[in-house]
Amino acid sequence: MRLKSKSACRRKGFTLLEVVAVVAMLGVLASMLLPSVETYISRSRDMKLVSDLSVVDSAIMLYRLDEGALPASLDALQPAYIHDQKLTDAAEQTFVYTVNTQKTGYTLTGKKADGTAVYSKGSTVPEATTGV
Repeated sequence: MRLKSKSACRRKGFTLLEVVAVVAMLGVLASMLLPSVETYISRSRDMKLVSDLSVVDSAIMLYRLDEGALPASLDALQPAYIHDQKLTDAAEQTFVYTVNTQKTGYTLTGKKADGTAVYSKGSTVPEATTGV
């Protein structure tokens, strides 16, 4: 039976220095990826906001066709026109819905992740400010 040398017995794993170096490299790579991941997350929230505003716009139009008037609040749309869901924008705030005094139009807004207001297509605002 042949005996192993002392150096062969000691080299069964990684040294502490090697492990620390690898962890440091992974940390640097993760810190480089984090800003781009955050950008994609806020872009996806903004896209979801535009899509949700469009869905709520359609629900308001359907409600208006069925009932002959605009809903007093967005709560009137649930569950018949919109499934039970929390209607929030990219900034995690609820949509702002107001009916004008003549009850002929409405304003539906939400905020993007950066805080910029976005109006739905059906809102009675100038076309230059609509985000849908």
